Amino acid sequence: MGIISATSSVPIYKQLVWILGKLMEGIFFVLNKMHIQNTALSIIIFTIILYTLMWPLMKKQQKFTRMSAIMNPEIQKLQKKYKGKTDAKSRGEMQAETQAIYQKYGMSPAGGCVVSLIQFPILFALYSVIRNLPTYVGQVNNIFSDLAVAITKQDGFRAIMEKIGTAKPIMISAKFDYTKTETLVDVLYKFQKGNWATLAKKFPDLSGLIDKTKAGADHINNFLGLSVMESPLNAIKTSFKTGHASGWSGALVWIIIGSIMIPVLAGLSQYVSSKIMASSQPKNKKEDNVQQQMNTMIKVMPLISVWLGFTLPTYLGIYWVTSAVVRTVQAVLINKQIDKIPLDDLIEENKKKLDKKREKEKEKHGEKRDSIIKMSQSSTKTIENQTSKKKKMTTEEQKKKLEKAQELRGKAKKGSLSAGANLVQKYNNDQK
Repeated sequence: MGIISATSSVPIYKQLVWILGKLMEGIFFVLNKMHIQNTALSIIIFTIILYTLMWPLMKKQQKFTRMSAIMNPEIQKLQKKYKGKTDAKSRGEMQAETQAIYQKYGMSPAGGCVVSLIQFPILFALYSVIRNLPTYVGQVNNIFSDLAVAITKQDGFRAIMEKIGTAKPIMISAKFDYTKTETLVDVLYKFQKGNWATLAKKFPDLSGLIDKTKAGADHINNFLGLSVMESPLNAIKTSFKTGHASGWSGALVWIIIGSIMIPVLAGLSQYVSSKIMASSQPKNKKEDNVQQQMNTMIKVMPLISVWLGFTLPTYLGIYWVTSAVVRTVQAVLINKQIDKIPLDDLIEENKKKLDKKREKEKEKHGEKRDSIIKMSQSSTKTIENQTSKKKKMTTEEQKKKLEKAQELRGKAKKGSLSAGANLVQKYNNDQK
């Protein structure tokens, strides 16, 4: 994924990414006014603001999860009642009774899915912005743009940059135009320590500009002594090599410790967040298949996060830790709010919201129905008017048309069809 892939998207998604990009640019601008230029800090603030804006969606999802846990025993009984019955009548009855349970609690079967579907594009857009900061933040772009322009003036630069950019850890596909400055900026933004050394060997004439650009990148990408563009695994390997070759220092030891801590914290914070969100659900004596699967996911997903946290750039681990912490705080506060509301009041509130939603849908469908009726009535009237005009024209002008026809037949040429018709008419008249 690169600059081009981030910007050439589905229209709605593209607009969403643009909005979040402007938010990130605003954060960079404010921090710059405070003489702070730091990618990691900007990502942390950006994540906190975005998840705070998503509070209503998180609250709605927590409510749905809570009510689903209450409804599940009744739904399970219903499933047992119709187990093995596959005829159309039984399926219809089961569907109707399931719908009745949801109505009883003022819930919609698609409620949780809708909230999740709304969140997914937001989170993907957030990831696109974080991964492609130079596209949206001018201050970051400016750090790499001079070097990118200078590289385009070097002989054979395209093949060199494609080889660097398509390889690990950058992996920007060759389908992007490596002759364009924005593609090169995207590549340079994702550079790790080894890439800078390779670039200096390939373009020795640009060594001064390369060092300057690297210094600017190191400045904004430094987070407590760690490079946010470096993967923790690569940072650990590099630190061990340097330590064995040149001797150990406190900075090298901290890089190893910090590089281990971030992926571990990413997994741990996600586990805690998932457990707290799951704790809001009433416990059933007997776990169903769905609950067992959720418990498995709670254990497996943090382990996946740890693994990805070691292999992907550090800034993603920072984002995961921040988002998990924010979600945890939100879950605790939302659960406290929900716990204060009696179950009957919560159900009544859900019913009112569901009724309002249905009224809006009825009004919407009613307007469509009225529009269709008006169109059909308009079409009917048009047809009737055209028919009546035809009838009116036929009665008034019929006689004139007959007279004109007779006149034309009287002038008919010998041997023509009209002359033949005249002979037949004369014969008929003579026989009368």
